Amino acid sequence: MNIKATIVCLLLSLLPTGHLTAGAMPWEIAASTETTTFEALLAAKTCEDWQNTVICSYEIDKYFNMQIAGVGQPDAAVIFYNSDFEGTYYGKFGILHGCAIIANSHLIIDMAFVSPKNGKVYNNWQDCATAM
Repeated sequence: MNIKATIVCLLLSLLPTGHLTAGAMPWEIAASTETTTFEALLAAKTCEDWQNTVICSYEIDKYFNMQIAGVGQPDAAVIFYNSDFEGTYYGKFGILHGCAIIANSHLIIDMAFVSPKNGKVYNNWQDCATAM
């Protein structure tokens, strides 16, 4: 095998494959094989009405906790209480579409979007951007 082929093989071996490996942490197993970020957010979502203001919380595990205060209001706030890139999930905000982006720290393509307009969880930013 030439040097280029060896380097390519080494790089490909570093990509996540979705299979369990020896020494995998529990959150890596759950995140990679059983639950998508979309499903985890749907299961974690709780909303309550507090003094005529809707507050939705999304607490997945000890690494991710987000809240939207004032869902549907023009001054809604997206608050990341805990968001850890080194944990299972982390959050960021997309200015273009106006949605919170929650990503799986171990599977780069596994992400979901939450709209401050209605508190709903979406599989893609396009649907989130057009949320009412």
